[in-house]
Amino acid sequence: MKSILRNTAFWDVDKGSLDMDRDRDFIICRILEYGTMEDVKALLELYDRKDIEAAARRSNSLSRVTASFWSKMLRIPSEEINSCSTLPRYLRKQ
Repeated sequence: MKSILRNTAFWDVDKGSLDMDRDRDFIICRILEYGTMEDVKALLELYDRKDIEAAARRSNSLSRVTASFWSKMLRIPSEEINSCSTLPRYLRKQ
């Protein structure tokens, strides 16, 4: 796992302590927010599209710009993505 995760998205995390299943949403959202195209390609090999879509929908950590971009790329209506909401983060779905 350590070799797949690059510093572009995980500069502040001990990559050796991340678990693919336990930290799935964190890994996916970090790559969607900060990753390069190489990181996204690796992400698509690690997780299936349904996992990526579900993490994007649930996330409160994606910026609105990133969430809007991925809603178009993944063909998810923006109203289904928490981070696209205009509500403050503490009022969004958990």
